Amino acid sequence: MAVGPYIDAATASLHDFDAGGGLEWLIPIRDDLPLVLGAGALCRNGEGRSWAPGVEGTVFFGSRSYNFHSWYGFALGLFAQTRWFPESPATADMVFGVQIDAEFLAMPSMLIFSALRAQ
Repeated sequence: MAVGPYIDAATASLHDFDAGGGLEWLIPIRDDLPLVLGAGALCRNGEGRSWAPGVEGTVFFGSRSYNFHSWYGFALGLFAQTRWFPESPATADMVFGVQIDAEFLAMPSMLIFSALRAQ
């Protein structure tokens, strides 16, 4: 079990920009499949608006590896996130998705490169 900070940056079709941060709580359901709960504050700018404050909450379930030889940890899983902005008019967003680590996507090409280089 662990608690720690996070930072977040997001955009929707490059029309706005969200930046925020908060705390995450990693709850080990299994050693390799934790549930991660996050909550924090953020600001949104875009579509003719100035910076507006808001809050966000995230639930993530999937793989979170631990690398004993580096600070980098691998992530692959499902998430649901809500963002609420109390400005006038109030806005609430619900986002669902799959979090795929860029290293996971690069693994096939790294394997092929290593195999070709070894010959």
